[in-house]
Amino acid sequence: MLDWAKYTLGVHAEELLLDSMEANRLASLALIQQANNSLEIFSRDLEPRLYDNSDFVSAVRAMALRNQRIRVRILVNEPDHAIKHDHRLIHIARHLSSYIEIRKTHEDFAMNPSAFVVVDARGVLYRSLARRYEGSVNFNDPLKSGELLQFFNEAWNHSRQYTEFRRLYI
Repeated sequence: MLDWAKYTLGVHAEELLLDSMEANRLASLALIQQANNSLEIFSRDLEPRLYDNSDFVSAVRAMALRNQRIRVRILVNEPDHAIKHDHRLIHIARHLSSYIEIRKTHEDFAMNPSAFVVVDARGVLYRSLARRYEGSVNFNDPLKSGELLQFFNEAWNHSRQYTEFRRLYI
């Protein structure tokens, strides 16, 4: 098991291989705990085993409240299961809507089989097949971050707010 505390966002450029759900969960948590400016997540279904836990949601909440200019953008290909099961990330996005926005991925981009997290346009967690946990994380890879952000931004600009992500409180 890696000691994630020794890796610093924007400093350590070593590509670390991930091979399990737990390794992905801990790596993504280590990345976002260091975020200062932005977090982008591209996910098939908001992967509850990775993102629907108190540690991850607390880290996202702390990140959003730490910096008023922070931007958290999440694209989800298949959101219905996460909405139905009241995913914690959706719940916090509803309460912190000024900082966190979730959209359903436009169909033209939803066929992309990968899943990724990009933090501060430097840190990257990438899995070429979203349904598998084999992937990698790098705390300082601006080239890969730039490539993924280019795809993400294009997909984001074509995607729209999914009305089911919003809940009206009366």
